[in-house]
Amino acid sequence: MDRTHGRNLALTLVAMAALCGCYLEEGPYERHHGTATLAWSIDGGREPAACAAHNATFVRLFIRYEDDGGFEDVVSCTRFASRYVLHRGWYTATLELLDAAQAPVSVPRDAGTFFVAQDREAFVTVDLTPAFDGGVR
Repeated sequence: MDRTHGRNLALTLVAMAALCGCYLEEGPYERHHGTATLAWSIDGGREPAACAAHNATFVRLFIRYEDDGGFEDVVSCTRFASRYVLHRGWYTATLELLDAAQAPVSVPRDAGTFFVAQDREAFVTVDLTPAFDGGVR
C-alpha cells in the first residue's frame, strides 16, 4: 500500500468513527477519569456496632453528575466507605441508612458538591447519625 492509500484509509476510518459516535481509548480507561471515595460515620465513629445500634444493614448512595443523570448504589453499612471511578466533573451525593429489608432508617444526608479531577481522588465524608426529631425511625 502506498502513502496516498494509507492516508486515505486513515481518513476514512476517522470519518467512520465520527459518524458512529465512536472514539479511540488510550488503555483500559478513557483519559478523563478520577475517583471519588464517599465515607460515612455514625455517632461520629466508624464502629460496626453503631450500624447495629441504629438497625442499619446497608447504606444507599445516590451519586449525581452535574445536572445530567446519576446512579444509585447500596453497600454494607459496616464498610464505612465506597470508592467509584468517575468521569472528570462536578458531582453531588446523598447517603442514607437502610435496614435489612432496605427500608430507610435515617433521613437522607447531603454530601455536598465535590469535583472529580483526572487521575485524582476526591474524598467526601458524611455523618449518618439518624435524626429522630420527626425523621425516619
